[in-house]
Amino acid sequence: MKRRRRKNPHWTDALPHDEWADEPKVRLYRLEPNRKPQYLGTHLAFLIDECRVAATHGGGEYLFILVYRGRTLRRGIWAIAGNPIRHS
Repeated sequence: MKRRRRKNPHWTDALPHDEWADEPKVRLYRLEPNRKPQYLGTHLAFLIDECRVAATHGGGEYLFILVYRGRTLRRGIWAIAGNPIRHS
């Protein structure tokens, strides 16, 4: 019998719904044209979304990894239209 992973329709559906001692965090990476990820930082899961990433870092492709208690709950790519904002 083949195993199938049940996918949640939205990345926030993967967040735990119980009381936590540790808040879930999102590790954010920019995917460069050569697909090499560039680390941008770690953010609290409840304070980050595509709009906030677009306002802070501009357009492009971003890899997000949702981590809770050292375990990866979800990973995916946000494709945001526009020019990237380069920080010095």
